[in-house]
Amino acid sequence: FVLSLEGCEQTTLQIVETVPATSGTDRLLRKNWEAVSRSNPSEKSYDSHSIVWQRLDNGTWKDHLTLSQSDFQRGCANRRWISNIHSFDAQTGVAVLKIAEGDTPEDSGAVSYVYSWRKWDITSNKELELIRVCVDPFETFE
Repeated sequence: FVLSLEGCEQTTLQIVETVPATSGTDRLLRKNWEAVSRSNPSEKSYDSHSIVWQRLDNGTWKDHLTLSQSDFQRGCANRRWISNIHSFDAQTGVAVLKIAEGDTPEDSGAVSYVYSWRKWDITSNKELELIRVCVDPFETFE
């Protein structure tokens, strides 16, 4: 999917991460909008779009459940998004996700983002457990 806007960017929807469930017949995808500057194609920016639970059906991956960025944001005063997926259990619908979340509401001026690993129920879109706060945004789950 490509979205061309008048002006300086071209925006496309990208699958940036795919994590298989242990079942082998389910997987979780993370999608972002990628905006590329028309004047300098090496300048790119990204915005979270969704995570999609897919199931294998007769050899074809089909969307089972989509959690959009606006769904994920709902109920949280501070801006947040899914930064990474570590694992996904299709039996329970629970994923281990790295979440970026602002420390103040977006319109309050200076905002810092804190990254943390959390257990998240994809089916009901709710946090189950804060596993730990990350030392830096690039911290891997161990």
